[in-house]
Amino acid sequence: MPRVVVLTDNETAAGFRLAGLEVHEAASPFEAERELLELLANKNIGIIALNEEFLENFSERVKKRIERGEHPIVFPFPSIKKWKEAAPPEEYVVRLIRRAIGYHLKIRR
Repeated sequence: MPRVVVLTDNETAAGFRLAGLEVHEAASPFEAERELLELLANKNIGIIALNEEFLENFSERVKKRIERGEHPIVFPFPSIKKWKEAAPPEEYVVRLIRRAIGYHLKIRR
């Protein structure tokens, strides 16, 4: 069965470990890019949850590989720093949906 793996920084890793997920830590975007390339080559991994801050600093080649959506699927998530700085949660969800399906939705309460 394919595994779910998380690639993140030290600050965010503990929460994912508490949830029982396999976590790989990286201290820098360069280190994270190297680790991601190794994880992408592993056929036993189905989903890689990736710290969004790392993704912002990856090479264009790796970003394009992620955007193609090949196996395993890479799912970026915001770091703790981004959660604290972020706009209202609705805006973040709208941005994720727009990126995933290419359509703008307006969320109302």
